[in-house]
Amino acid sequence: MSFATRAGSVSIASPEGQIGDVASVNHLTDHGSGVNIAGAVAQVSTLTVASSVNGTARTIEITDPDSGAVLSTVNWTEGASDTASASALLAALKADGVAGSFATFTSAAAVVTATGRQKGEAFSFANAPATVTVATTTAAATTSEIPFGRALVFAAADPASIAEFGPGVGLAKSGGVPLSSDLFDFTYESGAVCFISISLPALGESYSLQHTMATNLTTTVDAIVTKINDLMPANRVLASNSSDDLKVDSEIAGLAFDMTIGLGSETTGAVSKTSSTQKGWGDILLGLSERVDFTEGEKYAKDQQVQYLKKGEMWVAWDTTQTTSIYDAQVLYVAIDSGNEGKVYVEADGANRFPVPLSALKFVRKSSNDAAIALLAVNL
Repeated sequence: MSFATRAGSVSIASPEGQIGDVASVNHLTDHGSGVNIAGAVAQVSTLTVASSVNGTARTIEITDPDSGAVLSTVNWTEGASDTASASALLAALKADGVAGSFATFTSAAAVVTATGRQKGEAFSFANAPATVTVATTTAAATTSEIPFGRALVFAAADPASIAEFGPGVGLAKSGGVPLSSDLFDFTYESGAVCFISISLPALGESYSLQHTMATNLTTTVDAIVTKINDLMPANRVLASNSSDDLKVDSEIAGLAFDMTIGLGSETTGAVSKTSSTQKGWGDILLGLSERVDFTEGEKYAKDQQVQYLKKGEMWVAWDTTQTTSIYDAQVLYVAIDSGNEGKVYVEADGANRFPVPLSALKFVRKSSNDAAIALLAVNL
């Protein structure tokens, strides 16, 4: 799809619409679908046994995390060591039907680990004896609802749903959008000149520098790190020394970069890129969630089939507090911060938004009825 008007084509102004409405449908419009499964996390809790008393009977309660109601009481007898006591607790939890309905249990040394069976479903323990310390190391998190007109990213595939609904999708949000990273290894030669180039395609920016290797590798890498970090503007990339390798990471999730390092032609030194993980907007962004009739409350629920626009025009929510002229924008931004996940902006906001070039998302016009609604052209 091209945003340019084709010769001989007839242009018709897109009608006003609600957030998530596809403005016009033609042979260039393209859609996708998936199932809303992103973001769900299983709870993980640990029960650590210490100072157990051999032969002492103990109890712990399984409770409803919302009401505090006791669902079951688990009984066991402590053994001759903390590890033996943890094994006895493990056996008791595995034998309890209520506990087993919420979690699976394993133990290592004196620690029992409970892992939720259902992502997003919390469970809790109460009235543990003094010899058992309970801690939730990973809180349960549910799949986020997806409002209309929001940017979607690919989520881990769910084999049970792929056949019917397509791959997993979810809101562009913090933790669900990856960082990019490069790692370079040097074969050291004192006096060798390094030529370093970093480009950020989404922003249309390029940076370069050179450095002469010092008397040892650590000093050289440290000096290159300092030069890169001094050169780069905020919220681009950040360099570090990783065991005398040069490590460069994006500071914004969803921002990919191209980095090369060359050496002077007469040097006997060498430099190689030993690993690279580049995940930019083009690798993760799927489209904008469409308004459909079969949803309730202006959004898609957990595990619901989601329809999204890949190519075409859509009405989206627009933040009217932005002061940057939308007509001067060189790039748009997709938010990943809490409360704004998947919204499209014309202004950057540190690590809270990743850039998307105008070739993929482009402002068309504001609604004549509501300044808080804008029309975007989508080309993904």
